[in-house]
Amino acid sequence: MLRDEEERHSILESELWDMPQTVLMLSYVHLPAHLRRCFAYCSIFHQNHEFEVEEPTLKLTYCPQLRDLPKDMKNLANLRHLHFNVKGRLQWRKLRSGLDPQLLDRRKNEQAEVLANLQPHENVKELVIQNYCGVIYPDWLSQPWRKFTSIHLQGLKYCDNLPSLGQLPFLKYFALSDLPSLKYVDHNFYGTCNAVTFPSLESFQLHDMSALLHWRNVSNDAMPCLNTFTIHGCPNLISLPHKLLSLLPYSSVSNCGSLQAVP
Repeated sequence: MLRDEEERHSILESELWDMPQTVLMLSYVHLPAHLRRCFAYCSIFHQNHEFEVEEPTLKLTYCPQLRDLPKDMKNLANLRHLHFNVKGRLQWRKLRSGLDPQLLDRRKNEQAEVLANLQPHENVKELVIQNYCGVIYPDWLSQPWRKFTSIHLQGLKYCDNLPSLGQLPFLKYFALSDLPSLKYVDHNFYGTCNAVTFPSLESFQLHDMSALLHWRNVSNDAMPCLNTFTIHGCPNLISLPHKLLSLLPYSSVSNCGSLQAVP
């Protein structure tokens, strides 16, 4: 043991440490091949350089021809942000009366299947779904063990209802924008469980919901943490729940000319 300590001490006191390039070369030579690239890349930065580390994000954007996803998507345990956007140049065959209904139905089914198979890992916190042309939401979106803290649904042209998000325990914020087929926010949005719905929700936004007519009433114990909201560009919206009306002094409502309950 004493001899080992003496050897370590002699190495620490060696002049080798005054020769930085030699030490670096020895370190580099003994690195595995896959780490040598990382080592070489880091060598271009000055000493004590601080790297910014961002949480992993997966963006599936502008992929209208997407038909399938890897089966192990749910194993991406470090993924925190998921952005799904299928907007692109859709090649529809036009008929005299408009789009070919068979092609449209096939497209809806294809996108619904892709989104259903996405199955993100339970650690994903922020979710954005844009320009989805299906009419059915995936089951995983409403699973109560999900850790979503933020959800944004935008440009869902054919969805005439909302997913059940009320049972998500960590959801703090949601945004709905440009859902032209949605007319009602009803009990389905809150879910069927008897527990408090939207227990962590602090704020939400509604934007450009041209067909929205009613946000039907909710129980008094729903959304206990809600403190502000923004509603803009909902010209046909007639009613809001009393729960939301009580927060009007702290919230923003604009371009909602049919909303009778707003002073």
